[in-house]
Amino acid sequence: MITTVVIVGSTALALSLATFILNSKLLLSIFWYKRVQRNADMTLIYSRFAVDMVYALASTINMVHLVTRAILPDATIKNLSFFTNWPVFNLGTIRLLLVFFITLDRIVACYLPIFYRNHRSKLPNLILLPLILSYTAFEHFILFNLCGFVLDIPLSCLGLACSLTACYRDYWLHFEEYGYLCIGVLTLILCTRLFIWNHFSKIPQRKQISRVHFGIEFFRKSESFQTTQISLLDACIIFTFDVIPAYLFAHVPAINFQSFGPMVVVSKNLGFVIEAFITFWTKSYLICLEMSVVGDIVTVLALIFSGFSFLANLYLILSIFVYKKVQRKPEMTLIYSRFAVDMLFSLINSASMMYVIIRTIFPDAIVKNLSFFIVWPTLNLGTIRFFLVLLITLDRIFATCLPISYRKHRSRIPNFIFLASILCYTGFEHFILFKICDFTLDVPMGCASSACSINTCYRNYWLYFEQIGYFSIGVLSLILCFRLFIWNYFSRAQQKKEISRTTRISLLDTCIIFMFNATPTFLFSRFPAFNVQNVGPLSACCKNFGFVIEAFILCRVLIVKKPMLTTVSSSRISKIAT
Repeated sequence: MITTVVIVGSTALALSLATFILNSKLLLSIFWYKRVQRNADMTLIYSRFAVDMVYALASTINMVHLVTRAILPDATIKNLSFFTNWPVFNLGTIRLLLVFFITLDRIVACYLPIFYRNHRSKLPNLILLPLILSYTAFEHFILFNLCGFVLDIPLSCLGLACSLTACYRDYWLHFEEYGYLCIGVLTLILCTRLFIWNHFSKIPQRKQISRVHFGIEFFRKSESFQTTQISLLDACIIFTFDVIPAYLFAHVPAINFQSFGPMVVVSKNLGFVIEAFITFWTKSYLICLEMSVVGDIVTVLALIFSGFSFLANLYLILSIFVYKKVQRKPEMTLIYSRFAVDMLFSLINSASMMYVIIRTIFPDAIVKNLSFFIVWPTLNLGTIRFFLVLLITLDRIFATCLPISYRKHRSRIPNFIFLASILCYTGFEHFILFKICDFTLDVPMGCASSACSINTCYRNYWLYFEQIGYFSIGVLSLILCFRLFIWNYFSRAQQKKEISRTTRISLLDTCIIFMFNATPTFLFSRFPAFNVQNVGPLSACCKNFGFVIEAFILCRVLIVKKPMLTTVSSSRISKIAT
């Protein structure tokens, strides 16, 4: 498994899905919820929102395929890489032409305002949009006729570099270069009119860009969308997150698709997320969001991380018990149990994040008390995981400090006793919630998080339980580190310096817990502004990100490496390997 490719591909997937969510919500706010007044001169901008949404969806599917193939190399479908990559090409062409016509439209509006107002309506956008769409048909003609493309993709192919012929790749490379050049020249002409010309103009009203002063209230004094600012923002995003990174990656051969995955895709989708976020922020006084945009992005990231944590842990369990790629060891039974708990935790957390996203997009999609039935299992599984990590660390302390006694007597205590005791404690938590805390199952309809799904009494109990758990694991880990590193450093017995794989996994688990769980929780508690209402489930996002990192490291450590997937790519072509 190519860990770097998986991580980079997962990041690109998260960013593209966030772009899809943001643009879809923006379109719903304009055309469905009617929270934004529609403007005639914004039609091309609205079309670009729609193209960005579809492009992000196609990119999401593409990255899902890439990551799945990287994790499960045998999961191949003939020619699927072409059908997941080709729409990205077509939508990229449509977007490039849209940005070109939007910039050209703004130039005419700024240089010839009277002529533009009198005659722009004579050229309806219904002519421009079919013209742009028809060009994608011409691209099919270029690919299949002029370049003689035959649909027979190698099974090992992942990126665009091996999905298409060299002829079409050369065409696309030149098309992109000329497109960027034209947009850059038009943007310079537009900036000259807006900033240099206006600077020397004696007419004050000319210092306005569209309907907004370029000052502190740059984005706040408009009654409709700022068409020209969006055009300039689009050009800035293209050159910052698309052109410049592609140029840099092309001149650094070490950063290629085989080694680092779709880095260009990550950069491009990051630009789309930033652009969509700025567009939301500038319209926040018109779009009354039920959840902040930051919260939406964090929720999407938490969903992506939990999904990949589920897949990675599922792959680990299948590799151990089904595919037999990893030799089973009795001393790792508790760790195998932790893999299963992590898999279930990630699955339920994915359902929880998905419910939050659905509630954000469709506020009326409410099921009474559903948030409790989604949140409550995550708390139970969190408790089980705490005890498992505690027992694993304690087990490693005995194995390290008392190795002879551990070998003689450890088998007398079967692991199912520990597992049964942990499961019994989850039953005790039900008693705490419903009896001691007197919880009544009547969750408010507007609730979608754990903060309002359970009462204050149980939240206080869980807070103390977490603190005591973190403290206990921390103390035991310090004892284990003292025995492994300080004691071994002064010991003359060389063999004592060897650390078993089980102990290393235990230490890794502790590091992940304190880096991505305890530390973020402590920091968020010290900054009340970082709450679920403002920034979304940021704590869950950090926790699941830690689970993803840990699962990928364990996959790399436990499972024997397979040969790298053969892909045809080069530093020059890497910038189109989307």
